[in-house]
Amino acid sequence: MKLISVISFLATIAGLGWYSADLEQRNPETLFLTQTGLEEYKRFQDKIPDRKILAIKIDYQEDVNFSEYLGLKKKLQPLISSYEEKIDFLLPEDTQLGPERFERFLATGAHKQKIKSSLNLVRAKTFSFLMIEKSTEAIGEPEIRELQKVLAEFDHVKIAGTPYTNFLLDQYARSIKKSLFPIMYAFAFLIIFLVTRNLFTTLVLFFPCLMASIVSLALMKSFHGTMNMVTSIVPLMVFTINLSLVFHIYFSVVKLGSFSRALDLKLKPTALMVITTFVGFASLLVSEIQVIRDFGACSSFLIVLSAMLTVFWLATCEKMLVKNGKGTALALPGFLQNKKSLPLRLIYLFSAVAVVGGIYAVQEIKILTDATQYFPPSAKIKESMDEVNREVAGLPIFEVIIELDRPLYKELLNLRGLEKALAGLVDKNQMELKLLSLNRLTEELARQASGGELDEEELTESMQEEDFLTDMQALLKPSLREAFPIGSFYKLSFLGQAVNVDEFLKQLKVIEGALGESNYAKNYEINGLYYNLMRAQKAMIDVLTKSFILALLVVSLISYIFLRKLRVFFIFLLINTIPVFLSFIAMRALGLSINIATVMTYSIGLGIIVDSSFHLVHALDDIESGFQHYYKTTVLPIIGSSILLIFCFGIFGWNSFLPIREFGLNLAVILFFGMIFDLYILPSLYLGDHRLEQYFEARSVQ
Repeated sequence: MKLISVISFLATIAGLGWYSADLEQRNPETLFLTQTGLEEYKRFQDKIPDRKILAIKIDYQEDVNFSEYLGLKKKLQPLISSYEEKIDFLLPEDTQLGPERFERFLATGAHKQKIKSSLNLVRAKTFSFLMIEKSTEAIGEPEIRELQKVLAEFDHVKIAGTPYTNFLLDQYARSIKKSLFPIMYAFAFLIIFLVTRNLFTTLVLFFPCLMASIVSLALMKSFHGTMNMVTSIVPLMVFTINLSLVFHIYFSVVKLGSFSRALDLKLKPTALMVITTFVGFASLLVSEIQVIRDFGACSSFLIVLSAMLTVFWLATCEKMLVKNGKGTALALPGFLQNKKSLPLRLIYLFSAVAVVGGIYAVQEIKILTDATQYFPPSAKIKESMDEVNREVAGLPIFEVIIELDRPLYKELLNLRGLEKALAGLVDKNQMELKLLSLNRLTEELARQASGGELDEEELTESMQEEDFLTDMQALLKPSLREAFPIGSFYKLSFLGQAVNVDEFLKQLKVIEGALGESNYAKNYEINGLYYNLMRAQKAMIDVLTKSFILALLVVSLISYIFLRKLRVFFIFLLINTIPVFLSFIAMRALGLSINIATVMTYSIGLGIIVDSSFHLVHALDDIESGFQHYYKTTVLPIIGSSILLIFCFGIFGWNSFLPIREFGLNLAVILFFGMIFDLYILPSLYLGDHRLEQYFEARSVQ
């Protein structure tokens, strides 16, 4: 019967592994928007379509000429024809109203001068062009890869824009599945083998952890279709937590010689471990960001499901574990054998220093919300994107929509005055932003159409004519006509480089101040994808901090309810809070940042650390069994699983993608401090005595 169960397990997991093998990772541009931000962004799109832009800059060794431009255009022509229905290509000649004018423009050498234009598509040694979506998500991975193939022969190509940032995020985030998963699994397998010294036992213990990962991948594919850079961490989380569970049960089975006796011993702490870990992840459900809620819901459900499957699997393999576990030996140096914990006075002093140091350190840690800084510095991706955004077009940092009370042509001069005032403020405050609007586009087109002979007075007169805007807008690409329509809403786009939330808020304050003092103070709103992303990032850190505090209180309350000891509530608060302050000091020392990934490590770390805390408290209540029983059934699995997890997450430090690297390093730091507090502080607080071995011996004699 048990053989049939084992075969069924293996066949089911093999099937689920095959089913989830093609699970892809997608990081949509709205991934980190709050629910409110997503609704506002959709409302903005209902008023004026938001067309994403890809800016491409090609640098040449010598001054560019018309012949080289024709060569570039010929290269691009197949792409232009292929994507005609969904993407507009804005070429340098389009800014000069055709190839003939553009040829004359190049011949005069005007492109070598510093030209103040909304879109700079030609410079002395540079040709640039834009790809503008005609429909939502028209520019994705296939289009970008095809573009890269076409431009492969050019040595100096730089690309920027939201679609390209998302493309790169997808590529780097996929490294989790392609490299980190296998490395972490291989390392875990090796450590289990070194502990058990038996290949067959290693396979038996490793399988339920691997099974938990495969089940999580299959469920994500069933419910979500794809995973993203947040939910891709779920398989690793359930793997590590089940690894801890396996260690605790296995060492007890080896010591007691029976799975049923081991389960009787570990049932209560294991149940509390699963419940509190569930709470730790479920606390993320308070987040306003859907992807964080998905992560919390998926992880909490899988913790319970995988724990039940793991226990069932180990019960099925009981005889194998007992038979092959006799050779298990985990020799630890004396300082790790937990014969003593720290004296109470030293604990209180150390905790006070940790709190003060942590409060100071956290103020020095950089808050990182700019996604372009996630990429490895050696690749110079941020520098490349910043250059394109600065010299060619730029990301739409702020999208201002003004609701008009009368026809646009009657407001055009007033709006032009507002735009000049805003541009002046941008220059005065040294903000690297460019203003793009229908006013500016049509003004530049009008000057081009007149051969550059249109003076300010003539332009002002033309702008008051009803047909002026219609005639000039007709010269724009269809996608730009949609992005800057003639209607009851007028749009101003502030284009710039990706910035952190602190710089973003400074810029926002300046723009809001100017708009608030204008004639349109009651008729404007600021919106757009980047605007809502920055607001979401700022809110996300606050929400995840609250979720950690909520989880900590609930976990401590559960410990009190189940253990019926009030001091346990405060002990759990202390031993799970001080490691957070210590981690701030470590983050400052290691140069880590506060970002979406590192903030999540606290709720996750709490869910893992508290597992060991329950096992320790349960073992400390069982004084009569003696110190060796406590050491072999509790201390050894805690140290074994903790060190394994610390090293596994430490492996993330080799990853070049910042969120993954810092997630792993910070979680490893938190788990390290959690292990130290569990082994050397919790016993003293719980027993009131730090000499554990003597305490056990004295109580067992009584």
